[in-house]
Amino acid sequence: MLSACSSLQTQRAAETKSEAADTGTKTDGATASAAAKEAGSDESENLTDTDKLNLEMAKYNAYVDLNNFMTSRMQDVLNDYFEEFGDGNQPKIEKHFSGSLLSISDNDKDTMNRAFDYADKEPAFDAVDTAIVQLEPAIKKLTAVLGEAYDYYDVKGYVDDKFAKGKQLHTQIVTAYKAYEKAGNVFFDAMNDLGQKRTQAELKELLKNDEQIRYSILTFMLDAEALSDVMEQQEIYADNILKLDLKPFKEKYKVLIADLQNIDKYATDKARIKTEGFREYALESYVDAAKEVKVAATNIIERVNNKEPVDEFDLNSSFFRKNEDGTPENYNDKLSILIDKYNQLNQ
Repeated sequence: MLSACSSLQTQRAAETKSEAADTGTKTDGATASAAAKEAGSDESENLTDTDKLNLEMAKYNAYVDLNNFMTSRMQDVLNDYFEEFGDGNQPKIEKHFSGSLLSISDNDKDTMNRAFDYADKEPAFDAVDTAIVQLEPAIKKLTAVLGEAYDYYDVKGYVDDKFAKGKQLHTQIVTAYKAYEKAGNVFFDAMNDLGQKRTQAELKELLKNDEQIRYSILTFMLDAEALSDVMEQQEIYADNILKLDLKPFKEKYKVLIADLQNIDKYATDKARIKTEGFREYALESYVDAAKEVKVAATNIIERVNNKEPVDEFDLNSSFFRKNEDGTPENYNDKLSILIDKYNQLNQ
């Protein structure tokens, strides 16, 4: 099983020789794109320091986008397929199966290719670059066969050949997934290590610059992830939610409440909002998502305290799991939305 959560885009490029963060603001897409193209040419040595930092940020954020695609849409497509047909060597074909699968869009493929294009670009993110090179053939093989399966079931090809091709595709998907799972976990581990270093550097820089809104929203995000880690470490899911040890969970939960209070304190300061360069509607959207994460955590505590198991019917679908209040899947879904809102603040 792949194990990772969504990643955070960086707001400012970290210096390549230290953990200190550069004080420049987030580059826009045009600047980053131009720097990327120039880095791939013979004129790369003529890049200014600003262009190099912008390129570093563009490369890192492209890797983050790939990470988040893999933990969101890609995972949804895989869950949808394996819930329909199982993950055994032969497909599990129910009498009244839906025949309707989720697909991977051209925009998703662009996200993948954009990350792969950066693998040999400077600056080097050694462990992640190596993982990206190993991941590329595995994820491309898997997405290709998933796309072929989508087309096959979309036109009801199984009626014409009595599932002959469907069985072949299933074997290919299972095999391709195993290779993808192995490469994906290496990539996630490398991204996690890189992300932690950059995030800690950014937190220091935010405090130094008295950017209290950005500091409080990033701190909330990290502590929300720490709360998710408590459940992951205990191997708690919707199936066994009542086995959750609430003591360490509540310790992290109290920290999350304090973080949210800090957000409320600073995010309503009009002067700070202007100084730190926020669009008010985007910041409000983030704050709303943060409140939903807090409520999702509260719902888990209530479910455990009330000894209320998740209905057996809801356990049969990843969709129902993440839409059922008081489950780790629901909490992680809210957390994923929060991270998306955070990344949108920097676009």
